Amino acid sequence: QAGANGNYIARIWQFSQISSTFLEMRVSVLAAISSTADKLIPEFAKTAEAKKKQMGESLASLEATASSSEERSGIKKVAAAFEKYAGVAEQALALAEQNTNTKAYALASQRGHELADAINIPLQRTVERNTKAIKDAAAEAGEQYVKARNMVIAISVIGILLALVVSAIVASMICNPLNMLAKVASQMAAGDMTVEIAHKSGDELGKLAEAFRKMRDSLDGLLGEVSSATAQVAAGSDQISDASQSLSQGATEQAASLEQISASMTQIASQSNANADNASQADRLAKAALDDSE
Repeated sequence: QAGANGNYIARIWQFSQISSTFLEMRVSVLAAISSTADKLIPEFAKTAEAKKKQMGESLASLEATASSSEERSGIKKVAAAFEKYAGVAEQALALAEQNTNTKAYALASQRGHELADAINIPLQRTVERNTKAIKDAAAEAGEQYVKARNMVIAISVIGILLALVVSAIVASMICNPLNMLAKVASQMAAGDMTVEIAHKSGDELGKLAEAFRKMRDSLDGLLGEVSSATAQVAAGSDQISDASQSLSQGATEQAASLEQISASMTQIASQSNANADNASQADRLAKAALDDSE
């Protein structure tokens, strides 16, 4: 669109240059006709001839680069009118050189003016047409800009919504397994080793869940071993208690036996003392009987 606008502007500038060149040619012709100094007429005529050549080259260039058949047709009409005007200008300059300025002026102002309108009006219309094309292109560019802006806004809004949705999904994919693992950790801390850890994936959360499963299995085995050891310790304690009771009963029985033995020995000692006393008494009686017999 910018390239098209540039072409329209260049065309407008070219047509404006042609209009300016034609105006300079007309001024030179009228100046030559109106001049009262014979020596200035050739100078004005020379300038008019140079502008005529420049005008012809510009029209030929425009016709070769016309952007449409309508524009090419208009340029051809301008070129045809210019050729007629160039002929009228040559006639007027010839009359001026013959000092018949009145005839020359009448020719240039009447027929020349008609031909000038035939040149300027198409040029002006072409400029107006290119100007309208620029305005239309600018309006279209404005509409395209608005559409592009609205599209960018819509895409941005959709992108933001998609980002929010994706963020929510990702957060859910991360938070849900973490919440589940936190719940599992609480149950395991309470001693429940039967809890299921269902999450399985190939990402870091999957690895964490697998580590939780291994930890659960290890703790379950360790608790089983501790429970078994506790049962064995309890059984040993029962056996030790039974043995202690047996030892206590044996000690009691031994203490009773010792008391019986001690009592028996006391009785034996008492009987021995009694026997000794009886023996002493018998000995005394024997000695007394012996003494009496003598």
